[in-house]
Amino acid sequence: MRGQILEAARRMLETQGSAFSLPDLAREAGVGTATIYRHFSDVDGVLHELVQQSLGELTRRLEGLESKYSGRELFTQVCATWVDSALTWASWAARFRSGEGFLVRSQDALTNEFHHRQFLERVLRSLEEEGVARFADPGSLVVLWVALFDERVMHDLQSHRLTQEDITRRLTGAMGALLDQENN
Repeated sequence: MRGQILEAARRMLETQGSAFSLPDLAREAGVGTATIYRHFSDVDGVLHELVQQSLGELTRRLEGLESKYSGRELFTQVCATWVDSALTWASWAARFRSGEGFLVRSQDALTNEFHHRQFLERVLRSLEEEGVARFADPGSLVVLWVALFDERVMHDLQSHRLTQEDITRRLTGAMGALLDQENN
């Protein structure tokens, strides 16, 4: 039931943004209003769960790459996996955003953003260990990486009819150029 509600919320976000009520969501999900209230107390709770699920899945997929790849190949696989994952939710996630930035959100050890930040820093360390690069301030590079791979950027690129391969190539190339610039 909860999955059915969340899927209905995704559809509503794609078509109308977050301007809906829980009774609206109940109609879209084909369930009673009381059912919605048993699962969520407000729309913000629905939105929070959608974001946490999406970021959690992204984090799991990215961390699964660490045991298979290192250095430049890890970097390339992370970029490709990130685009692949984010494009599945970019169309609805681009419609709303927390007022807090990535750095503020990533300070909380319980959030996916915290784990995401730690993971990206490990990828940069892997590049250093491979001798590909040295980074004076990996934390700043992580912030730039997150900004470049923001779902709103991907949604915008996709809405301009770029393929997933084009988006991956462009974003990976741009991030690679930032990493190269850091070493010059």
